[in-house]
Amino acid sequence: MADPSPTNPGSQTAGVGIDLGTSAVKIVALASDGAFVAAGSAPFPTICDLPDQAEQDPDAWVAAAAEAAVSLDLELRQQCRDWRARVAAIGLTGQLPTLVAAAHKSPRPGDHLERCSRG
Repeated sequence: MADPSPTNPGSQTAGVGIDLGTSAVKIVALASDGAFVAAGSAPFPTICDLPDQAEQDPDAWVAAAAEAAVSLDLELRQQCRDWRARVAAIGLTGQLPTLVAAAHKSPRPGDHLERCSRG
């Protein structure tokens, strides 16, 4: 992700934003004044087996979120080793409309149908 003049998070409280988009997970860290600090992202595939249909694997969302978080962590730890202790807020947003079907048994990570449809 492009680096629009980062701010050092050393003495500032940061916010972290996580976006589960239609093709990637993007994570951004912001300083308390709203200035950009760092970002990470990771793509995930969309499966289009039939016309006018798109599906995604929720496990791919989780894997992409983990990859993006590791990328952000590596960048921020170079600037401030204890950056995680300075996070005051986390925001989460995602694509709409999305249907994630859960299995009949008690939900646990990975308990879902194989793919999820986007309309």
